[in-house]
Amino acid sequence: MNTFGFLLSSLGKQLGIRRRAAWRTAINREHHLLKSAEQSLGEQAWKEVENIEELAIEYWEIKDIENQQLELEKRNRSLEEEVETSRIERESITGQIDESLEQKRGELIDKNSALDAITSEIEQLQHEKRVIEKRFEALKLKRKVLIEQDENAPEAQTIYESLKSLKEEHIAKKQALADRKRDSIDAESEITNFNAELNDLQESVRQKTAGVTEDFNQLSRRVAQNRARIGALELTKNRAFVRIGRHLGLNRDAGGGELQIVCRNHRSMVSRIIRLRRSISFHRRLAGDR
Repeated sequence: MNTFGFLLSSLGKQLGIRRRAAWRTAINREHHLLKSAEQSLGEQAWKEVENIEELAIEYWEIKDIENQQLELEKRNRSLEEEVETSRIERESITGQIDESLEQKRGELIDKNSALDAITSEIEQLQHEKRVIEKRFEALKLKRKVLIEQDENAPEAQTIYESLKSLKEEHIAKKQALADRKRDSIDAESEITNFNAELNDLQESVRQKTAGVTEDFNQLSRRVAQNRARIGALELTKNRAFVRIGRHLGLNRDAGGGELQIVCRNHRSMVSRIIRLRRSISFHRRLAGDR
């Protein structure tokens, strides 16, 4: 707000036109703009204020902060190289072991598939064995009834031959079933042993990568800590910029020759700060604040 705007708003206030909420909002907005302008001025002018007594401490504080930040950034570049080396080493180890693990897992899938096939075959043999047993019992009962009706029944001999054939088939099925059950036991035992080998291999992976992973994590934490310190130093530096900008804006006309020179070098930003301060003052007066 300029002088004309203030006079116009003052007249309106006298006539009962009060916009206190808008004026207070303007104060808050312009306070933010003022701080940003002071920080920008301090950031632009700080290298020129070494010989201004009131700002010498800010100058050397910023100088010290920038040296610390440069040192931290240098350390981080070195640490980041170590992080990358550690990451590549870890990926190399895990890549080799993962390939071996993948091969082992493929073999385990094959072994489980073979066991499933054996299990299916056992179920089929058991079904066929039960069918033979039922047919055998049915024919045996039929022959008994026929003989009771007629001891010399022609069909009785035919049934007898069929029973002999079924008995032989039943013996073969029982033998095949026993063989496949042994195969199933052997396959289950092999899978159990293979799972143990796979678990041992996975444990070796954890052991081999544990050290490299810990190094990687520690280096990454150090990088993050340094970045946090750089950020904290940046906030401190920005506060020093604000103090420099505020001093230059408040003392443009009251300071000595060195300060006058710096203000002239940054005339545009200094003028913006003065305008914002004047506008805030006008808005405070309108809102009833002093």
